[in-house]
Amino acid sequence: MGSARLTVSVPEVAVLLGVSRSAAYMLVRSGEIPGVRLGRRVVVPLSAVLDMAGLDVDDWLRLSAAPPPAGAMGLAGGS
Repeated sequence: MGSARLTVSVPEVAVLLGVSRSAAYMLVRSGEIPGVRLGRRVVVPLSAVLDMAGLDVDDWLRLSAAPPPAGAMGLAGGS
């Protein structure tokens, strides 16, 4: 099995949707974004994020393979 992930963390959702981390948690708490609790961690199905962004899997694969724009910080480049 490859390294493709089926879920993303709530902070990753915030980055992907361009909202604050607290706004992303609020969206999950309100049920607007489906969240799944795994122990103390909350994850969101990647498909739900793609649906909210109006993307399909092919779009996501194309975007995730493209180099980031100059000066952009990726998901793994945080503090």
